[in-house]
Amino acid sequence: MKFSKKKQLRVTGVVILCGFIGLILFQTFQKPDRIQWRKYSVTQIQNDLAHGKLILVSVMASWSHGTIMHEARYSEDPLVLKLIQTYPITCYQVDLAKIPGEQIDTWRNYFQDVSGLGLLLLTKNSRDEIVLRRLLADKITGEIVVSEIEQMLAEPTLKARG
Repeated sequence: MKFSKKKQLRVTGVVILCGFIGLILFQTFQKPDRIQWRKYSVTQIQNDLAHGKLILVSVMASWSHGTIMHEARYSEDPLVLKLIQTYPITCYQVDLAKIPGEQIDTWRNYFQDVSGLGLLLLTKNSRDEIVLRRLLADKITGEIVVSEIEQMLAEPTLKARG
């Protein structure tokens, strides 16, 4: 192989390597532009509460077209996202239409028989009691979610991420 071909291959290799490094760095530092929902799990929610996290649970139903609309009103809001990225907040999504029948009682007991579509916010207060707030789907806006999160974060058990 001629010297110029070897040089071209090296330059091409370096350019490709730099491109891969750039992609990795870009993806690492890019913050999500919407809430990253986790699949609903009572066990994981209990664990997160035990570790002092604030929990958001989007209560939806696949049969309801309004579900997409209520999540869209706050899940991309920059102020909501900033709070989620700053504080120990975990976000879950539950489709009521897909909860197995044998888990419905667990759902109702755990969430104090709260039903209906919307957003649930849970945390533990300084007395280790679960605090539950419910926002109905047709009333949710980014501003209301921010206000509710800020009120719940006022509890001394929740602190900003370092």
